[in-house]
Amino acid sequence: MTNSVISSVNIENIHDSLAEAYKAIESKIEINYLNSNVSYISPVNFSESMATPRHRWFPYKEGFSPSFVKNFLKKNLDKNKKGTVLDPFCGVGTTPIVSSELGYSAVGMDVSPLAIFVAQTKSIQLSGPELIEFRATIEAFYQDNLVGVHPSPDNETVKSYYDSDYLTAILKVRG
Repeated sequence: MTNSVISSVNIENIHDSLAEAYKAIESKIEINYLNSNVSYISPVNFSESMATPRHRWFPYKEGFSPSFVKNFLKKNLDKNKKGTVLDPFCGVGTTPIVSSELGYSAVGMDVSPLAIFVAQTKSIQLSGPELIEFRATIEAFYQDNLVGVHPSPDNETVKSYYDSDYLTAILKVRG
């Protein structure tokens, strides 16, 4: 019994010293805490995005509205300070795109590979020759009758992200 008491005391001492070491490391990390005066009334509202270039390219019902992101950033970030806006749940990229439009650096990530693909696509900046080539590709796409349909994903969560018509359209494009 004495051994178990000694072991538990040693574990507590180790835990305390690890906690102190972590506090020392954490105290050196610069964190900008933001106070928000932004209204959070319905920030997740894709209807605005459907009328906004780039954002309307892909309907994503969980997306923030661009004006919500824009207002939040303008009220809470100092334009003169260097830094990067991080959106760890970026979905289809509204926050990084709006951040970039306002002149901020931004990084977004998401667990959904499809959302990341859409965000990367929406973020592409094309040169003049690339834009001409892209237009030719789009014209060729318009001539395709999209008869091939890729099999639906075997993942109910992924399927739930899309209205049936949109999922079918995506699978036809992929097919």
